[in-house]
Amino acid sequence: MINREDMLELTRRMTPARTSMTRIAGSYMDADGEIDGTFNTNFLKLSAGEKEKKLKIAKEIPFSRTNENLKRYRFPGDSMGPNSMWRLLMG
Repeated sequence: MINREDMLELTRRMTPARTSMTRIAGSYMDADGEIDGTFNTNFLKLSAGEKEKKLKIAKEIPFSRTNENLKRYRFPGDSMGPNSMWRLLMG
């Protein structure tokens, strides 16, 4: 389980000057859980205002209800390799 204090520390570092993010990617989901659209953006090319807006959203995600489902997601043993989604999320 993700420690709340660790998540608070990470969100404190999510400022335009201190972040190390280079890309943001994700999808838009409908009420049935189907993907409505996706995005993959170079974070470094965004304007200062857009960076702040995207970081504000990123700070809310770890504490949202959706993240509870993500924390309990079980990855199959063969999908935990060096370039896997599991490694990205656990990093």
